[in-house]
Amino acid sequence: MTHLTVGGRATGKPHNGLVERRAYAEAPPRVEYGLTELGRTLEEFIARLTEWARANGEAIVSFHEAAEARDA
Repeated sequence: MTHLTVGGRATGKPHNGLVERRAYAEAPPRVEYGLTELGRTLEEFIARLTEWARANGEAIVSFHEAAEARDA
């Protein structure tokens, strides 16, 4: 969601309108990320997708393992 440097630190501002970044002038520096109003509209969909993944994750892994065994 943000640009990352080689060290893995987020730089700049998010540009997708889903995440907001708050930087605090403190020592040590502190940055917090949160969802914007637009980003919060995805919460229900993300929750439903998470429920689906939990319910079907084992079946997906089993299918993947069977496919790898066939291809080996």
